[in-house]
Amino acid sequence: MTAPSPSPSPSGTSGLITPPPHDARRRLAWKVIGWALLLGGLGVLSWLAWAMFATNFGTRAAQEDLLEQWVRRSGASDFVETPVLSGAATGGGSGGAVGLLTFEREGERILRDEPLVVVRGVTPQDLAKGPGHYPGSALPGQVGNMAVAGHRTTHDAPFANIDVLVPGDHVIVEDDAGAVWTYVVLEQRIVTPSDTSVISSDPLGNGAPMLTLTTCHPRYSNRQRLIVFAELLTQA
Repeated sequence: MTAPSPSPSPSGTSGLITPPPHDARRRLAWKVIGWALLLGGLGVLSWLAWAMFATNFGTRAAQEDLLEQWVRRSGASDFVETPVLSGAATGGGSGGAVGLLTFEREGERILRDEPLVVVRGVTPQDLAKGPGHYPGSALPGQVGNMAVAGHRTTHDAPFANIDVLVPGDHVIVEDDAGAVWTYVVLEQRIVTPSDTSVISSDPLGNGAPMLTLTTCHPRYSNRQRLIVFAELLTQA
């Protein structure tokens, strides 16, 4: 008995199943969406790379230039052991130097090898050059509270690691007259961005001349502020 021959396909083809046109359109749409998401993700990554790394070069160049100006003005060949709360006055700082910051623990320099040059004012333009001195706060060694803000992630991240400062560490400030002041770290505190009490003239209520450092917390976020309080110990 002979097996029946297969019937030819109605379309005259070899019998392959052709997907409906709407399936092809759906696949094309998903490809377009996938490429759009990929390109969007690359754009976000590129922006983050610029914010975290490219801005560092500009700040580093500004710090080097300010440091060179400082050396020329003081005639010294080396140095003696050098982000903003919302609602705080930012001033219109010239970006000129207020002082130098270094950090020490048991006589050894920590955090950074080179001094940080503190500029006048805490506008975005000022902080692009380095840590900024809050207008109206005390100057180095003065009665009151010397308040300084600095970036933690971008613009060379001058305050990237101030969270490692512990009670007893020293923050040493050289003013523009060459006087050197030593502040001893007392405590850290996490506050909201609007808590300007930490940069008031007597934030801890102890009546001592103070130095307060402010930066963003946690890293890569503006959600809170990390505060480091230090009290004037001596003038060198």
